[in-house]
Amino acid sequence: MKNVLSVDWEAWYQTASMSGRPCPVDPLLYGLESATDKMLEALGKTRATFFVVAANAVEYPALVRRIAHAGHEIALHGAVHQNIGCFSPEQFERAIIRAKHAVEDIAGASVIGFRAPNWSIGTGTLWAMDILVKAGFKYDASMTAAVFSRVRGGIPAGILEIPRSGFGPLHLPYGGGAFLRVYPYALTRRLILNANAAGRSAVIYVHPWEIDHRWTEVRRLDWRPRCIMGFGCDGLRSKLVGLFREFQLGSFQDIFFSRSSV
Repeated sequence: MKNVLSVDWEAWYQTASMSGRPCPVDPLLYGLESATDKMLEALGKTRATFFVVAANAVEYPALVRRIAHAGHEIALHGAVHQNIGCFSPEQFERAIIRAKHAVEDIAGASVIGFRAPNWSIGTGTLWAMDILVKAGFKYDASMTAAVFSRVRGGIPAGILEIPRSGFGPLHLPYGGGAFLRVYPYALTRRLILNANAAGRSAVIYVHPWEIDHRWTEVRRLDWRPRCIMGFGCDGLRSKLVGLFREFQLGSFQDIFFSRSSV
């Protein structure tokens, strides 16, 4: 069974941990260009879905085209890296339609997938799903497993929800972010095997700043991003090597929407 590999294509200074904190350096110093190069190198021939922030795509169109030309799926990670709850439904609809068209024009490919920044589609923002259907998205990957277990009956027809992976009765997360960095590889491996044995694809997700983590050297960086974002980055590449060696990985589009999967 194939498991999903995805990349949330955002810069380190755009994350929730940096919210409200001034960026202490020129963002270009540790921005997306070097991080994207290192991420593409780490992925090698493994295909992934890149959830692209539209504002970043407009700023770095050549990088988006490089990602697409390398065979990766381009999906949308929002107009900007901001939680859905910060928008009214009308604002979100206008922003998401413009963002989708902009990224499609840059990538030269249709965008069928969406992931909200910070997994921010939940019980209070489920209205966003109807807007995604209207905008032409075929799948969403914005919910945690815990949220999905509560709202799955309220997901509109016409869109497939593929939530973040979770395990146990509390749907504890695994497979990406701090969970992939902190959990021992043996635990992540066992959880993926368990999901596959139950007929489910695990969802793996990473960020470029976890591979190119020179930003952790920035002086006077606040303790919160240094601890929450920086812990475990040194060992992430070796964990990815293990995942690439032991599991079949692919993009959302390859696994759920290719002809062979229909």
